Amino acid sequence: MTFVDAVNFLIRNVVRQALDMPANSVRPANQSYPVGKADEEFATVLLKSSEDSGWPDVVLSDNEDGTVEYALDNIVTFTASIQFFKSAETTDAAGIPKYSSKAFDRAIRLCTRLQLPTIDELLYNYGLGFVSHTNPQNLTAEMDTMWESRGAVDITFGVANRETATAAIYEVSNINLWFEPPGGPTDYATFEVKS
Repeated sequence: MTFVDAVNFLIRNVVRQALDMPANSVRPANQSYPVGKADEEFATVLLKSSEDSGWPDVVLSDNEDGTVEYALDNIVTFTASIQFFKSAETTDAAGIPKYSSKAFDRAIRLCTRLQLPTIDELLYNYGLGFVSHTNPQNLTAEMDTMWESRGAVDITFGVANRETATAAIYEVSNINLWFEPPGGPTDYATFEVKS
């Protein structure tokens, strides 16, 4: 599983738990397999953009085998496009589906429910942070469709990312520096440099 796939999986689980949706009802977007029964409610998550926040911190650690482990830690923000789908629950006398705003309601409520203490703890355990959200959209109204209730919201999450690499140490050198200010005492320092 790639880093992006793992983040998508975690966000899908957060959405599902925040809205008390059934298992397997929050899925990756753009899937090519059936989504379930026509009357089942479901949601999709698409990670549509990413941005690094600042410069990474570099962590070095010596290994007993004569290598050095380099670790780069930085915060990556992901914008997730979350869409909710719900077929109309009722029809009129002619069998035409009645308008429903249930999916739009889900998009609105998600933004609020992400701030519940239980969801905040879940985000913390997953290493995710809630950053911001766009205004939820009623896609049913925008697309002028009556047979399916659709709502959407874009939510930005932050996640800590660590990239690591191991390099062999070829040489250890000592660099001696000294500093003598005019009329003052001489100060010495020795630095060990691994290359």
